[in-house]
Order: sequence, then C-alpha cells, then structure tokens
Amino acid sequence: MIAKYALATFFCGWLVVGCTFDDHRKLCRGDKDCQNGSGRCYEGFCITRLSTNEINGGRSGGGAGGGNTGGTDAGNMSVVDTGAAECQEDAKRPCVAPWQNASALGGCGDGMQRCVDGFWGSCTPDRMMIGPESCNNFDDDCDGEVDEDSDVQCYPALAFGCAPSGQGRFNCQGPCKAGMQQCVGGKLGQCSGYTMAAASDDCSTEQIDEDCDGTPNDNCQCTGTQSRECYSGPQGTQGVGKCHAGTQQCSNGRWGQCQGADTPHLEVCNNEDDDCDGDVDNLAGLGMRCTVPSQQGVCSEGTLQCPNQTQALQCVALSPLPGTESCNGKDDDCNGTIDDVPAMQLQTDPLHCGSCTRACDAADKCCGGQCVKSNEDENNCGICGKKCPMGEQCVNGTCTMTTPEDSGVMCDSMRPCGTGELCCSGKCVPNDARNCGTCGTICGGAAPACCTNRCEDLSQNSNCGSCGNVCPTLDGGTACTCATTGTVGVFECRNGSLACQ
Repeated sequence: MIAKYALATFFCGWLVVGCTFDDHRKLCRGDKDCQNGSGRCYEGFCITRLSTNEINGGRSGGGAGGGNTGGTDAGNMSVVDTGAAECQEDAKRPCVAPWQNASALGGCGDGMQRCVDGFWGSCTPDRMMIGPESCNNFDDDCDGEVDEDSDVQCYPALAFGCAPSGQGRFNCQGPCKAGMQQCVGGKLGQCSGYTMAAASDDCSTEQIDEDCDGTPNDNCQCTGTQSRECYSGPQGTQGVGKCHAGTQQCSNGRWGQCQGADTPHLEVCNNEDDDCDGDVDNLAGLGMRCTVPSQQGVCSEGTLQCPNQTQALQCVALSPLPGTESCNGKDDDCNGTIDDVPAMQLQTDPLHCGSCTRACDAADKCCGGQCVKSNEDENNCGICGKKCPMGEQCVNGTCTMTTPEDSGVMCDSMRPCGTGELCCSGKCVPNDARNCGTCGTICGGAAPACCTNRCEDLSQNSNCGSCGNVCPTLDGGTACTCATTGTVGVFECRNGSLACQ
C-alpha cells in the first residue's frame, strides 16, 4: 500500500490539519506506525497531535467560517472525509476512502469525492468490493493491512502424495506435506517446505506410509493371517476429530490395504472436525466479512458463518433488519442511499442542520434547518421560534426593550436603567452623543451633543456651549454692544461661549 499511495503524500496542501507540500506525510494504520511521539494516525496518515477542533480546521458548519479541506483542484489528494468543507457544486477531487467506513462505502483505498449541496460528500472508492485478502499489494478486506495472511499452500504439480481439497488447501497421505508460497511485495514466491512421496514404503518401519499411497507398508512381507492397526493420514491427526485407524490384513505373505481408516477430509459445516486439526467447522474464511445477496446498506453487511450445518459457509447478516437513518455515512434503512435522513429530522439538529454535512457553531441553534445566532436573532431569541415583540430586541438570548431614556427597564444583570440611560446590548449606557435617543445614534458636528434626544452642535448660536444656550440679540436682531468698547457689534458663539464682534 505504501508504494501504491506514495503519491498521496504529495497532496496534503489542502488537508484540514494545515500541512504544506513539504510535509510528505507518512501513511499509517495505527498510532504505532507514527514514529514521532507527538504524532497520531488520522484517516490513514500520520499527523501532529491536535485538538478535534484543530483537526476539523476550526470549522463552524454551514457558514463562511467553515474550514475548506481541499478545494476542487484534481491535483490535490484529500485523505480525510470531513464533509464540512465548502466547495463548488458537482466539483470532484481524488481522495482515500478510510478503512473504518469500508462497510458503508463498499470498499477502501483510492477514490473520488463529489461536491453535493455545497459540501464534500463521502469518498467513493475506485475498487467497490470487500473480499478475502489475496496477494496483490492491496487491502482487499479493508482492515487497514495489506496482503496479511495471504501466503498459500502449494505442492508440485502432478506429484503424488497430496491433492487439492478446495479452500486453497491440500489433503496429504502419510508423511507427505504441502508447502507454502510466501507473499512478498504483492507477488507469491516459489513453493517451498513440502515433503514428497518416497518410491516405496520402508518395510522396517511400521505405520509409516512413506510412498503416501494410503496404505502403510503395503507389499511388505508378512506371515500367516496376521492383522494390525493401520493409519495413512498425516502424522499427528490419528485420534483427532473424525480421524481414526483402520485394519491391515496379511494375505499371501504381503500386507494388504488399510481398511476402515478415516483420514482428514475437507472441512464442511457439520459440527464435526473433518480435517482433524482439533477445531470443529473451522472452514477457511469463517468469520470473514461478506455481502449478503439481494440486500443493501447495513443489511448487506455480514460474515461467513456455519448456520444449521449446511455443509458450506453462508453469508449471515450482522444487522438483518433496517434501522432508522442517521447521519453516520451509512445506509441504516437499507434502501440503497447513504444518509438520506428525512428533512424533518434535520430541522433542529445543530450537528446536522438542514444537511448531514452542515454543523452549527457551538453557540448557535438549528432552527428550521438553518443555523441561527439565538443570542441576537429577534425571530429565534434564546430558543427556536421565539419572536421578540415590536420595540424589543434580542440581547444575549432575551427580548429586551430599547426606548429613549430606558428608565425602569430591567437590563444589565437584571437591574433597571436610570434616568438619562438607555439599555443597549444588555447594558445601561448614557443617553449622550454616542447613543442619542436610540441605541447606536451617534451625533456629529464640530461640538456634538445630545439635547432632549436630538443631536445638536454646541458651536452654533442656538446651543452655544450647552444645550439651549442661545446668543442674546438686540431689538430682535443680531446687533449687540460690546461691553469693553461700547461699539455696536454682532453676537457669535466662539469656542462654546458668547462673544460680541
């Protein structure tokens, strides 16, 4: 697998863990494969140990703040399937299907992700089959290991003594023994370790069938009508399971064939130890994952079992009955579609708000399939559907009145605001040039001020230096007599004070 996925380590520029093209991340099957003590195995790649929020890119779900895990460039390989990254509709990108979702995905390894409803969907593997492991440098059974237990028994072709029995095994007579072909680099090596038949039995040794023809010491000399116990099966199998010795009769001075012996046979589902290895019904492949015919989703996930002694292994479903669909990357209701959760079920779920791929911020709520900030949303104040009455606004999840001089209104840790104060965003603030009459009304001008809930400029004659301080005039006009010179002049507001000029 390392050779197969070596290219994937180049493509971590868009990973949610924030690596760069220089990271060359290492493939792994568990934390033990990540040599650095600060590393961990995440979705098949070694990464730096980070918090869950960091791993998810600090995503907030459906909003623009959600972390983008990969973009749409086909040159980048996504090795995680967060589903939370925003993307362009129908875009595609390469990915590596994680082993832990193999049953739901129908395979594992290299695959493709498609953008659905603006978010990356599940990784669909190129190889849509989970089967027994074989020697091909691929993780056939999707357990995170490649070519494990894929060595196979062998015996020289046309050689006497061992014959194929099915299930990749051999039935051998006497001391003859099958060998093994070891799997190295996805290829089977030469057959080695086998024992072939001798040209004839060694008559000096009893009960050993050196020529592996099924009869010990056949054609060896004997006298009279002697009889003896005989057994032609492999050493160590006599008296185990169904295997037992037979009888050999002397006839015409020669030992005849072994009669009545039962030697190892191919194991079948019959509640007996047919191959005489000490285990009952231990057929090759027993317990291996399989797909139940004509079933879909989790109902098709099964293991090979021996039900009711039916002679052959059968695929038995782990969960034969459909369940309730949930957002878990599986087809729980067994209808052939993954995560087709009813829309009503997604109306109030903050982890899957309106879609299985959308999560709300921790402080937000899911209302009607939309993430809302319930601490300030006047249509969903504190809880979904709570609408603030006219004249009130949602402050920290509570509908609060905001009127001029909000005296007596409970605000700011449930205390009433005093005269000349407004309740703004849950706090009592002065009714001044920064919040004049209503929250957020800011006064402007050279000398801004709030006079009777109206913005005024204290540099003007009508409010000179303070609210309501009007410049005095003579005869209803603007003429005045300067106190220092006695000359006639005009009043003006200068630096907030009356001046005669």
